[in-house]
Amino acid sequence: MKKLTYFLLPIVVMLFTGCQPKYENVATTFTNLYMHGNVDEAQKYVTEESKEAMNNGLANLLLILLSKDNEDFQAKILSHEQNGDVATVNIIDANKKDSEVFPIVLVKKDGKWLVDFIATNKEAEGESVAPQENLLDEVADKAEEVKDEIKDEADQQIDKAKAKVEKVENEVKQGVKKIEDKVEKAKN
Repeated sequence: MKKLTYFLLPIVVMLFTGCQPKYENVATTFTNLYMHGNVDEAQKYVTEESKEAMNNGLANLLLILLSKDNEDFQAKILSHEQNGDVATVNIIDANKKDSEVFPIVLVKKDGKWLVDFIATNKEAEGESVAPQENLLDEVADKAEEVKDEIKDEADQQIDKAKAKVEKVENEVKQGVKKIEDKVEKAKN
């Protein structure tokens, strides 16, 4: 009977809490996998954009360094906060007395909590993030800068073209004047 209870208990809990894991569970699972160097499994818990960032060389170097120092790492939630479809979970190593705090940023996409690895790195560097809003603002600002640069470049090109047209126009006028003068001279 005890074995049946242990078997059924997780199933009953899942039925009452829903099938999707809570963001806190996603954060701890991801962190444990990542800190132990299991990138392939960790990527199952991140956004599509984050997968590319996790595969770059610097992230892989960091992972190698982390996994060697954190073979006994065990994620423990220090605190967590949710604001709509964005959540931050502050994680520490349960096996270290003075553990560093690892802020993990998650976003809810299609009803599923996923780690935003890019925002997590920014958060770890001390930049406060609301991933979606900040990203859109950054893109809009950059687009405005690029638009201004393109406009300035276009204005310069137009001014150069106008100067060339004026030069050619003056040369044509001088050529026509010379021809008219020769025709007039020939008549006389």
